[in-house]
Amino acid sequence: MFLNTLAFEFPKETVTFYFSLEDRTDCRLTMLKKHNLFPQNIKDIFPDIAKSDTLFTSFDRQFDGLLPLAVDFRLSENYFLIKRFYNRRLSNCLKSRGLFVEPNHITKDNQVWKLNNHDN
Repeated sequence: MFLNTLAFEFPKETVTFYFSLEDRTDCRLTMLKKHNLFPQNIKDIFPDIAKSDTLFTSFDRQFDGLLPLAVDFRLSENYFLIKRFYNRRLSNCLKSRGLFVEPNHITKDNQVWKLNNHDN
């Protein structure tokens, strides 16, 4: 078994994410049920949002009808949202290469399974 960690720097500039209070059938949105996944400045576009509300995002993909919001990756309050964004992006990249990817049961981070035929 191998454990790999990717090191990188967060962008210094804000990144525009797109949000909705309702799910859509015309585009794939990620549901954010827990308030710790909400961006720190979400009240800028949804002033009445409560911690118990559900939010939907396309992350950095723009679709008509979704509201843009600049997300600062350097703020610790945005950590869990950004982690979800990068986990989704990494999962899609690995799956596009034919690898089996699933979240682990503890941290919900990606784990990749690859058959090693070298020893067989």
